[in-house]
Amino acid sequence: MDRVVLSYLHKRGYAKAEQIFRQETRIQDPVGDYDYSNLVEFYAESKEYASSYVKLQKWIQDSIDVYQLELRRVLFPLFVHCYLDLVQRNYRQDAIDFYQRFKEEHTVENKQQVQRLEGVINDFVQENELVQNFRQNKYGVKMSRYSFELLLSFLQDNKYMLLLRLMNQYVLIETAQEKPGMEEGTGTGLIGEQTPLDEFNQQQIKLGPLPPDLQYLVELERFLDADPIEDGPEIKQLIEKEKEMDVDAPSRENVPLPPKKFSDFKQDIEMKRHELKRQPLSTTSLPSICCYTFMNTNDAVTSLRASENGEAVACAMADSLVKLWTIKGRPGQPLEESPSKTLIGHSGPVYGMDFTVDNQFLLTSSQDKTVRLWSMESKTNLVCYRGHNYPVFDVQWARQGYYFATASYDKTSRLYSTDHIFPLRLFVGHLSDVSCVKFHPNCNYLATGSSDHTCRLWDVQSGKSVRIFAKHNGPVTAIAMSPDGRQMASAGTDNTVKLWDLGSGRVIKTLTGHQSTINSLCFSFSGNILASGASDDSEKRARTQGIEFKSREIKSFMTKRTPIYNVQFTSRNVLLAMGTFEK
Repeated sequence: MDRVVLSYLHKRGYAKAEQIFRQETRIQDPVGDYDYSNLVEFYAESKEYASSYVKLQKWIQDSIDVYQLELRRVLFPLFVHCYLDLVQRNYRQDAIDFYQRFKEEHTVENKQQVQRLEGVINDFVQENELVQNFRQNKYGVKMSRYSFELLLSFLQDNKYMLLLRLMNQYVLIETAQEKPGMEEGTGTGLIGEQTPLDEFNQQQIKLGPLPPDLQYLVELERFLDADPIEDGPEIKQLIEKEKEMDVDAPSRENVPLPPKKFSDFKQDIEMKRHELKRQPLSTTSLPSICCYTFMNTNDAVTSLRASENGEAVACAMADSLVKLWTIKGRPGQPLEESPSKTLIGHSGPVYGMDFTVDNQFLLTSSQDKTVRLWSMESKTNLVCYRGHNYPVFDVQWARQGYYFATASYDKTSRLYSTDHIFPLRLFVGHLSDVSCVKFHPNCNYLATGSSDHTCRLWDVQSGKSVRIFAKHNGPVTAIAMSPDGRQMASAGTDNTVKLWDLGSGRVIKTLTGHQSTINSLCFSFSGNILASGASDDSEKRARTQGIEFKSREIKSFMTKRTPIYNVQFTSRNVLLAMGTFEK
């Protein structure tokens, strides 16, 4: 058997591993070629397939996270070929048992192939197209050299010759010098074959910013000229920059917006003042953090949210109430020193909340199947929106206002406008409840996260899904869009954050570190800092650098007994974190 291993290492060109193995086995003479396809005879017992696979699976699960992400890539091809071996050797019941035992872990990322495998048991194996694809083409896997050496050492030390034979015959492992986990999700699949998900994610989309309303910007400049202010010249520079047209911009006609009003001038000028005073962030200049801790909640708090300017904080309760604080002075002032108001209207627990950019309105969603619009000036309920058949978990304003979207237990997301009490669009496609929703910065697309372990990007105009993101190993609980609209971050109960390239639909990077469910994600306004908050009593910050694959954790902040419900950046790049104190 040792000579078989040496032959395998020599044939694959792993000179260093061959030299070490020769020293351990004290075999110095040349070894010949062996037919690895006959190695299965060493394992006449069909139970060896399941036992070997389980031991490899457990070893990978017990590995360090950074190696685990790469090592997991070999499990799917081994799962397929163990099953096909059992079928071809007429171990029918063992093949069925193996398939039923291990299929769930591969269903999310390879759903169609896993479903088609189930029918192989009843087909002529050699005539099945899926079997031919897997048996005649090698399955490509990319991992770092160190991860591969760990895998090879484990299989050799434990004499798992069955798995070694399958890997050599059907898996092509491409090793690279990069550190483990540098390119999550790349370099896997049948060589030369394009997966249905890759084909689906090739649909053309426009990710550039919404084209400027030139007429309104000209009027805004005239308003500044008529009533000069101290920082007027700097604001005019921002307006000129806003007039620039992006080649990848969608049409303004796709999502009609109401005409701007005279009252919008002062609001836009105030927002541009915030932009001028916005703190630039980097790894050497981290944001200031303000953490709100809510005491004596008796586990009744369901959601926490602050306005973009940090001047209002809302707390949603399981008893259907919403507590609202208006902060006087700078953000960070103790809430007990700020005036508060209780909003009454829902008839069930309130799950989702969101303020408009200008802090004039608040949306709340509830178990009572409705969404309510509240005035921040009068602190009263203005409209009740209906349409969902089950609880509404999340609600989100479009950056431009007027439109908002919901996520519900009824497996749908819906698009509303403030002047219609019933939805304008219905987004159907998720296989389980939709837990979170987020608008793309240009308002033409909508992202949703679901308990079916996937995220989707929807075209607001057509109501169709244009991207599917399927790499999570648990329900998705939070999503965030980068300000430039090119990237999306998602997180869930698998305790990982995944950074996606919206253009290709591929994972750029998987960020690990949290030890519990991640509840919230938020990009800074410059897009180079990503904050995440979780139930493990911590708030972490990770830096993103586009497709340069240099994302990494910058810093972690632990609380004593406060799971973080929400993290968000204010308009001046102050990071707000919110949670409840647990006794």
